Amino acid sequence: MLANVYKHLKNENKKIEIIYISSDKSQQEFDDNFAEMPWLAIPFDNPGIEVIKKKYSIYGIPNLLVVK
Repeated sequence: MLANVYKHLKNENKKIEIIYISSDKSQQEFDDNFAEMPWLAIPFDNPGIEVIKKKYSIYGIPNLLVVK
């Protein structure tokens, strides 16, 4: 459902972006999960992921955070 809304808004040229921040345990898990997502992702091995999780208190999955 989120993917459909995202695609619709992007087609309407709305200013929106979704970024997948992984809590996957392996690159393969990341690849499998991200394969059907139409939005951006921070690469699996990027050390900045932990910084972002800490800054926004992301401890569980799934987690949807809106930043304006």
